[in-house]
Amino acid sequence: MKVKAKRWLNVDGTWHGPGETFEVESTAGIANAVEVIAESEPAVKPVQAIEAEKPAEKPEKKPETVKPEQTQAKRRGPRSKA
Repeated sequence: MKVKAKRWLNVDGTWHGPGETFEVESTAGIANAVEVIAESEPAVKPVQAIEAEKPAEKPEKKPETVKPEQTQAKRRGPRSKA
């Protein structure tokens, strides 16, 4: 199980600092010095879940239509004065 050290702790000859997460088989003897981390999400997501998270494709934009009365200058916008 995965645990998080509350203070400096020596487990099987290895020192773990406060806030460090590590794996242990049992919390016997160290239960008051560690916090058990509950893993709510699986490490590997199922394929169906990954496919469901993909965003829907956006519809293509329609091309702009130019009215005959619009001139080239109007489509470009105002000219800057240099």
